[in-house]
Amino acid sequence: MKKKTAWMLFVLFMLSCRLGFAQVGDVRDASRAEKAGDLERALRLYEDVLRVQTSDTKSMLRVAGHILKIYKQRGESLKVEQLLRYLKEQYSPETFDLKDIEKLARIFSEYGSADEAVRLRCTIVDAPFLRENLKVTLRVSARLLEYYRSLEDSGAAADLFERLSLLPLADFDDRDFYSLAMLHLKYGKRAAGMNLLDDLTEIFPHSVSARKALFVLAKEAQREEDYPRAIHYYVSYTKKYPDSTFYVQKAYQRIVDCTLMQREEKFSRDLMQQVADWVNGVSDYRSRLNLAADLKLKNMDDLAEAVYGTGIEAAERVIDEHPGSYEALKAHLEILRTAHVFGLGERVEEEVLSILKGCEEWNGESALDESVSFIESQGYLWLARLRRDHERYVEAVSLLRTFLDRYPDHKDRSYAFYELGIAYEKMGERGKAGECFEKVDSEPLMSRARERLGVAR
Repeated sequence: MKKKTAWMLFVLFMLSCRLGFAQVGDVRDASRAEKAGDLERALRLYEDVLRVQTSDTKSMLRVAGHILKIYKQRGESLKVEQLLRYLKEQYSPETFDLKDIEKLARIFSEYGSADEAVRLRCTIVDAPFLRENLKVTLRVSARLLEYYRSLEDSGAAADLFERLSLLPLADFDDRDFYSLAMLHLKYGKRAAGMNLLDDLTEIFPHSVSARKALFVLAKEAQREEDYPRAIHYYVSYTKKYPDSTFYVQKAYQRIVDCTLMQREEKFSRDLMQQVADWVNGVSDYRSRLNLAADLKLKNMDDLAEAVYGTGIEAAERVIDEHPGSYEALKAHLEILRTAHVFGLGERVEEEVLSILKGCEEWNGESALDESVSFIESQGYLWLARLRRDHERYVEAVSLLRTFLDRYPDHKDRSYAFYELGIAYEKMGERGKAGECFEKVDSEPLMSRARERLGVAR
């Protein structure tokens, strides 16, 4: 008896498999017929499948969608209504998950039963929260908000936003955050939307959604004519996502637009040309760094930061592509000068040490020895200045003495003597300081040295 029962179960299983394979084959044949324009055969095959697939909700809905499309193409509105009625009868909360209900609602909406679509969508947003249904809930909420806006039903929209506010953000991934934020922005909840985008950039900083969110934040601030905030966001974008070249370029352009909209009077024609060259990517790293320093000195900090970032990137590329070369040494020097204007003491020292190390190891073309020697001399002067700024006066004196010994005909000797005098003065050695100040023989430092002589004596 047991063997007979087992055999019958096996036969039923095999028959169900064969029926399933047959249905799959029928769907494929129907799809091919539909694509070939043989709607009569496609419809017959789809309808055959639908008759035996009512227990498979997802397949039923998929096939019903094809049938409805063909009915609509053939102008058979009565059959559309009949099939919609049939689908409505098949609906059961026990067998339809939220994705099935979403699909059914989309079918009703597409084929003229808007009220039924709204009812089903409300069923979804009213369902108890489950993490796996979050994306469905957000998609359906977008549909409902669009519907409420068409009816100018602000009360229903407010109620839906209230329900959305109860969703646990801890269960959101970056795309969920972005979807919810954009819903708020689209339907007038600007403050909440901006806060969600800000949170997204903090919680998921390396995601694509965070990149999109930062650009939206910038555009929204610009649209509200909050230009300083817009510039802040655009500059942040260029720093965080430098490889997103298309949008970085747009960010540069909008930084300039926002700066101009603040009616900056500091833009001369030449400066505007420099800015235009930078935006269009035609300026080299030296031009960019010089422009950054100029903007910084004009207190146009945000724009200066953006230009500085691109200049540094271009200069570092030269260093990486030509290690140990004269071009690399020049790039280090330009970075150093600009970093000083930006008050980046650590970066200045890093570049100085790179210069001195590179010059010490120099073994390039002899025709460039004099140029390399000049860069090395600047390294000594800058390092001495850094040591003086950090009150390491003995080291500053040693570096300046080395400079004066190594470069007896250097154009910066007056500067070196002046700095040496200051260092001795700070050390309390007034006599040595006075001797140094007396050797300063070029303006504008000579006048300052004469004033310091009175102090030193």
